[in-house]
Amino acid sequence: MVCARRLVVGFLILVAGIVGGEEPASAPGAPFVVRMGFRVAADAGREEPLLLRTGSKQAGFTVEVSTRGVAVWTPQGKHGRWKGRVPAGEHELILRARPDSVCVVLDGERRLSLPAAPPPGRPQAAVKSGRGIVPIARPRVQRLGEIHFADDFARGPNAVSLWETTGGHFALNASRTPGASQGAFDFWGVAPGSRGLAVAKGSHWFWNDCEVAVSGRGSADSAWGLVTGYRDAKNWRAVVVDPRLHVVRVMAKENGKERILHSEDLPVQAGQWYRLTVALHDGWGAAFLNG
Repeated sequence: MVCARRLVVGFLILVAGIVGGEEPASAPGAPFVVRMGFRVAADAGREEPLLLRTGSKQAGFTVEVSTRGVAVWTPQGKHGRWKGRVPAGEHELILRARPDSVCVVLDGERRLSLPAAPPPGRPQAAVKSGRGIVPIARPRVQRLGEIHFADDFARGPNAVSLWETTGGHFALNASRTPGASQGAFDFWGVAPGSRGLAVAKGSHWFWNDCEVAVSGRGSADSAWGLVTGYRDAKNWRAVVVDPRLHVVRVMAKENGKERILHSEDLPVQAGQWYRLTVALHDGWGAAFLNG
């Protein structure tokens, strides 16, 4: 995803190490991810939690969700628990089974992680409702493998777009001065007075362990950047290059409210091309500018 108030993006590439792709169904112990939405009623009981079982028929992970927190059991017999309030309302639960660990993410925040190995066989998921804690829909299971996504924007203006605009206006543009840019084509965006967002149609909710890079430049009165960890228009993370204040910021938007996680003073200039790279792994992230 790219975000901007006024932005020209020359080239974008995403290389993912453990993401959804083609993986033989019979591969033993292959990593996978499960996502499930659930709803907690105001009168939900503590004694009967929601149970999510994932893995193969022979062995798997068990996740227990109650109003008092989340617990997980691994096929190897290990157990972990996060104690915290799960309030009434709708929530999102994600379990990521990696080759050597499993982690549980609740509402976009990693709550616990344990050393574990995925069981052999095709991953499956089953859920049992608790008292006042019920699934919104069936759990979604995705096997994980390597994929590559890239866009050089070398298409005509009437071609089918690889991006979905959720805010502002974005359009393909052929540069009139290709020698002065990163390429002959770019992706131009503008969102006066607000935040513009464009989401790659080829991206997926289970993308993780990835590196995203884009060449971009902003005008004298705007900022631009890359959005990662996108759940919906009200929940995401972003690295923003702001030539107005000569600063690069790491930002978070949660339930529609934005906040700054980190800010770094850098001599970024308007109209200058920069290569912005964001690397994500196991709940951690790093941002690089021209490096």
